[in-house]
Amino acid sequence: MPTANIILIILAIIAVVCIGILAATHFAAAKRKKELPREIGVVSVVMTSRVPGREQYQMSIMRHGRPITTCVSMPCKRGSFRVGAKVPVAVETMVRRGVPYKIAYILQKS
Repeated sequence: MPTANIILIILAIIAVVCIGILAATHFAAAKRKKELPREIGVVSVVMTSRVPGREQYQMSIMRHGRPITTCVSMPCKRGSFRVGAKVPVAVETMVRRGVPYKIAYILQKS
């Protein structure tokens, strides 16, 4: 078997493994979001994101009509929600550089 065919077979195997890993992490993240408890969040501030064409929202998490905590959403498409919009969210606490942050995953499609 020529060397070129062996290299192509190895590259094909690596590509299939990478696609499998990406699919598995995507489904694991979706499952984790589904397992988080649902809350009602109110958009309080709209911020520009580092990603072009996206924006982040500062959310106030409400219980019984009163804000209990604030958190930041993941980057969403620009213009998805306005200030004061009530959206369903799943809140997850992440630790980055030793500081805990609350991240809100917005469950409503824009």
